[in-house]
Amino acid sequence: MKTTLTWLLWLAVIGGVAWYVIHYRRAQAKEHHAAEIRQQQTDASVAAFALKYNAVTNWEAQIPERAFTIDISSALIQTNGRPVVLVMDLKDVARQGDTYVARFNQFYLFSELYLELKCSKDQAEQLLQTQETSFTPCVLLARISEVSRPRFEVIGTVNGGDENGPITGVELNYSRAGFHAKGVCVALLRKGEIE
Repeated sequence: MKTTLTWLLWLAVIGGVAWYVIHYRRAQAKEHHAAEIRQQQTDASVAAFALKYNAVTNWEAQIPERAFTIDISSALIQTNGRPVVLVMDLKDVARQGDTYVARFNQFYLFSELYLELKCSKDQAEQLLQTQETSFTPCVLLARISEVSRPRFEVIGTVNGGDENGPITGVELNYSRAGFHAKGVCVALLRKGEIE
């Protein structure tokens, strides 16, 4: 009797574990499938957005592994004036006189890319509606005009805090390995507008 009860207890434990594993894997499969569908919908939305503006979507495929500035420039600066599609994180929106500037960055396979785009007032307002302060993905259609790779920056320190006083020290900082691009925003979609 005791042996039968022990066997029944073990069978219940094994059955419970098997039930949990099966349901856990089903839930994972459903979530994976839902994520795939969301990604396909996002990809379709981005493709339709790019098609509307005749934008280049495959610019990354043109960049070799070694990624020199000339390679990034050739991929991003389109000689026919077509914009390129970039999916990047919003970092800042600023106003410089009558001009609005938005700054983005993103890690790509070749390196980190920093992007500064001149925007219209409406585009700047659209970006400012973003609730999150960082890592806000945006789909950008941009005409890139310049790509560079800064090498270093010079920081001078002034004695006693007087900005007109003599410079008492100079710091040289190697900038992050990355590319900097500038251009004009043709159109954009924020994270919530992509789906």
